Amino acid sequence: KLCDAVTVNQRRSHRTLTLYSYQHRLFFCALATF
Repeated sequence: KLCDAVTVNQRRSHRTLTLYSYQHRLFFCALATF
């Protein structure tokens, strides 16, 4: 599954993807609002 792959990738390079995934979440939340 895609979510599982994303979780594994975040564990491998947590520092790099933390800020990116945070912005990604905000982006999708904004899309869900409109």
